[in-house]
Amino acid sequence: MRLRIESIRLIGAEREFLLAPGLNIIVGSIATGKTTLLRCLRGLLGSGLENFSLETRRTISNLAGQIRIGDQEYAVLRPFVTTRTAMVDVAGEAEVARLPALQATSNYPETYGNWLLRHLGLPVLDVPSAPTQADSVPTPVTINDYLMYCTLQQGEIDNSVLGHTDFSKNIKRKYVFDILYGKYNIEIAKLREDLRRVVSELRRLQDQTKTFQEFLAGTPFENQAQIEIEARSVAKSLEEVSQEAATYAEQSLHNVGSVEQRERIRTIESEIAKLESQLKAENDACDQLGRLQVQLQSQSKRLTRSIVANEVLVDFDFVICPRCGSPLDASITTDSICYLCKQPAPDSQVSKEAMIKEQDRLERQIGETRELIEMHKKTAAKIEEVLRGKGRERVHEAEELDYQTKSYVSDEASRIAEIAKHRAELRERQRTLAEFLQLFSRFNEAQKRIANLDADRGAIQAQIDSAMSSLDNVEERIRYLEKEFREILAQFKRPEFTESGITGIDRETYLPRLDGRRFDELQSQGLKVMVNVAHVLAHQLTSLKYDLKLPNILFIDGLTGNMGYEGLDQERIESIYRYLITLNEQHADQLQIIVVDNSIPSIAKPYIKAELTEDSKLIPAEVLRQVLLHNEKDEE
Repeated sequence: MRLRIESIRLIGAEREFLLAPGLNIIVGSIATGKTTLLRCLRGLLGSGLENFSLETRRTISNLAGQIRIGDQEYAVLRPFVTTRTAMVDVAGEAEVARLPALQATSNYPETYGNWLLRHLGLPVLDVPSAPTQADSVPTPVTINDYLMYCTLQQGEIDNSVLGHTDFSKNIKRKYVFDILYGKYNIEIAKLREDLRRVVSELRRLQDQTKTFQEFLAGTPFENQAQIEIEARSVAKSLEEVSQEAATYAEQSLHNVGSVEQRERIRTIESEIAKLESQLKAENDACDQLGRLQVQLQSQSKRLTRSIVANEVLVDFDFVICPRCGSPLDASITTDSICYLCKQPAPDSQVSKEAMIKEQDRLERQIGETRELIEMHKKTAAKIEEVLRGKGRERVHEAEELDYQTKSYVSDEASRIAEIAKHRAELRERQRTLAEFLQLFSRFNEAQKRIANLDADRGAIQAQIDSAMSSLDNVEERIRYLEKEFREILAQFKRPEFTESGITGIDRETYLPRLDGRRFDELQSQGLKVMVNVAHVLAHQLTSLKYDLKLPNILFIDGLTGNMGYEGLDQERIESIYRYLITLNEQHADQLQIIVVDNSIPSIAKPYIKAELTEDSKLIPAEVLRQVLLHNEKDEE
């Protein structure tokens, strides 16, 4: 789990810092930029870039640096903005990536934070946002949640343990502890997600069934069996009323004599249909004979021209037969056979006398066709006259039927309305009962589903309990953590209390206890700092001992800010730094520690990697003036 920052460059401020394995100290007086530099280092590892000073934001445009994960080194370039989707560029020996900083997008589903998780081998898990509520909305464990155990911030080092006073951070703090020490793994996370889904659906169904029962309580619809009996009774009554209505309607038709009247109307309509068919046939015949007449006249004209020119008419094509008017098809014969008379086509020239004879025949046929057309027109006119009469007769009979029906309905209106009303009431009641029966059906299905979900919840909870109880080495790791915690505090020469209790880790809160006292019960801020430093160092040593999934990097801001510099307090400061130097000698290649402090003992001066002063602040005054001047020019 080696994670190390090799260097950082503040683009815009033109500052660069090189860091070494093991212990690195950043020292300087107040308001020179030490904390800002430390937060920039954390920014290289995916933390948010909010709450920086205005001067810092105006000056720094990007963070650039080299980080080492395991044995691989990567160059990182991150824009110095608060936008969660701002793109971070990462380049290694065998990998190049461009990733959104903290929030995935449709084009980039992996964030820089998740990239760090993957390369560090940290589990990607979702945990309930409220541990006591299995159906609470899941929330992811991020790289910053893991690095919470690697960071002592200036505002928290003397008043809280890894932000335990913040409700949201405290929840994540405990989850990360469970993950690190093996009490919470991917298998348990999956089971908890299954439990959350089951409990959520179970609660939803229970709320629905409860609402349904409360809604029906004290109403005529609260008894399903009673509704089923009434539904059968209503269905039977509706069938009887419908039969009565049909019988009454049939009887009423006979009573008013409308059956015979309707039969007469149907007979007239049948006769009208037959006459209309005949009329159409006569009109079609007229049209067909008219076309034949035109054809014969055209043929006669051609014969006239042929007689005058003394030539035979041999190239006339007939479309319909000049005798019967039927359509002709010239494709059924060859060129040598006439498709009209079926005789071989003559080779010799026809005489003028023969053509005159043929023309006389055509004139007679034209006259006959004209007579036929007139005959069909007269027949069509007679049919139209008969149709008009039948139409008037049809209107008269329909008016008579309408009068008889209205007279009867007027006389029997109350009875008809009573039947219709009763039938409508029965149908509405049937619909209402059917809807309630459908609700009861859904209620019964929900009850069965609730029983199944309740059984599933018990089974999943049993699996979770079994999985957690099988983690035998968790307690061993926590006991080792406690041992290291006590030994480190002893090295720090921490104060002793008259009434001594257990010094270790609370199994419920995972917070440190000192001589039986909770962290919040400690009155001395300096003592709280010592406890906090010993606590995070103990976690790192336990991680190295058991190869826990804890990144082996540690940020400590304000190590001695709340401790005195006289007498025993000075000895304790020196003992803390002496212990850090010892850790550097033993685990420099495995654990990088970055300490920010106002002043340090002389034994720690060889480990200073950056010293900031009033004359050499993180953001140089000259650089800031140039930036402000450039901005003013841009505004103009």
